[in-house]
Amino acid sequence: MNITIREIQVDVARHMMQSKLSPDDPTIRNIVMQMNMGEGKTSIIIPMLALSLCSPLSSL
Repeated sequence: MNITIREIQVDVARHMMQSKLSPDDPTIRNIVMQMNMGEGKTSIIIPMLALSLCSPLSSL
């Protein structure tokens, strides 16, 4: 499978991963973002977020 990840997709995924718990702050922040159709929400960004949640050592 050949996938091209655009810079905006990486930026969105990084921004959404910032809502995870941090050692300094025990509260969870919710993040909502809006993207247009065809910008890779389902095929690119969600798999990147799922990978980052299941693997503590992964980073973008």
